[in-house]
Amino acid sequence: MLRFIGLTVFLVACGGPDLADEAEGVPTWKGDVAPVIAERCGGCHQDGDIAPFPLTTYEEVTSVAGLVASAIEAGTMPPWQADNACNDYKNDISMPKKERDRVLAWIDGGTPEGKSGDVPEPEVFASIELDSTLYMAEPYLPALSADDYRCFVIEWPETEDAFVTGVEVLPDSRAQVHHVLVYKGEPADAQEFRDWDAAEDGPGYTCFGAATGAGGSARTQLLGGWVPGVRSSPFPEGTGIFVEPGSVVILQMHYNTSTTGAVPDDTAVSFKLDSTVENEAVSTLVTEALWTLGTTMKIPAGEASVWHEAYVDPAFILGVTGTGFDIGPDETIALHAAGLHMHKLGVSGSVSLAKADGSEQCLVHIPKWDFNWQGRLNLEEPVMVEPGDRIHIECEWDNSAPGAEDTYWGDGTSDEMCLSGMYLSRI
Repeated sequence: MLRFIGLTVFLVACGGPDLADEAEGVPTWKGDVAPVIAERCGGCHQDGDIAPFPLTTYEEVTSVAGLVASAIEAGTMPPWQADNACNDYKNDISMPKKERDRVLAWIDGGTPEGKSGDVPEPEVFASIELDSTLYMAEPYLPALSADDYRCFVIEWPETEDAFVTGVEVLPDSRAQVHHVLVYKGEPADAQEFRDWDAAEDGPGYTCFGAATGAGGSARTQLLGGWVPGVRSSPFPEGTGIFVEPGSVVILQMHYNTSTTGAVPDDTAVSFKLDSTVENEAVSTLVTEALWTLGTTMKIPAGEASVWHEAYVDPAFILGVTGTGFDIGPDETIALHAAGLHMHKLGVSGSVSLAKADGSEQCLVHIPKWDFNWQGRLNLEEPVMVEPGDRIHIECEWDNSAPGAEDTYWGDGTSDEMCLSGMYLSRI
């Protein structure tokens, strides 16, 4: 659910000085501001998308200029949670200070339109070479709810071994799609996913938290995903995730129809495929295994600040999750992306690499957690994970609300998690 600051919007009149203001140093729409709005806002703020109003033209932006200014000043838009002092990210959508100052100066200066410069069209999806597109078996009508989690099983059509080297999710009705996760189910587990689908009326099955939300022994591996404003891109060069014939693809859809109403959805997903890659990769979830088995990750009722942390051996995680990506005792692997995941009690958290020599390298730091905005962060440069290194993950929660109950690990909305989704490859 998108959030905006300010209940009272002061409308700023259209028009105003043009080139004369440029000469005096006042930014103009055409010369300075349009590219910033297109790059930082256009992915969500366009007709039919998840944002409540479009920001694609001069008239659209100036009609809500006061709201734009308050959201930028408050730091709520663009929605970027990560602390950039921790690391550098390829998919950083935050607005740098110089761009913030430029937009705010333009609004303060009367929103002049200007006469120079080109106004770019907002780019929702980057162009990548795609080889296969898979569709849901039939459209699904989401429930009227802020949180309808539904998984759809799609048969993998390839008859030869392949490596997925890029993923592009194509949401059918983006205004009601909050996020999409794309999983692979191994051939040995494919029938269990089909059985879950068949056990529930209508297309798909309920799956809050993970594609295995229905329970059982089946396991999944992440292939990719989509959140509002994301620009699809290929996986790091030379890497890919192995998929064998007989596998299934599971689309986990999170629908939010509380403000948009519900319409039938027929989301699709496209893949870039290669027969071979230089370095096999894996998407996996990293957490403390003991947290998932019982009550060891207790978040007591009435506590405003509860912390849990763990140091996790990546070789152990890859060995027990059935990814087929076991690490040799002397093997160094590359970490290309990492994220953080909690539920609605989350306050803050971080993921870092604890080196065997005692030093620690920050991967992701979320100083102010928001369940509505999350995803995996693509590192500008891969981090080498060497023998003896461990993943250090820590999370903070606030369970002090009236009527709170002791909370533990679980898939439900009222349960909690503390994990990191990572993309790693051999080197």
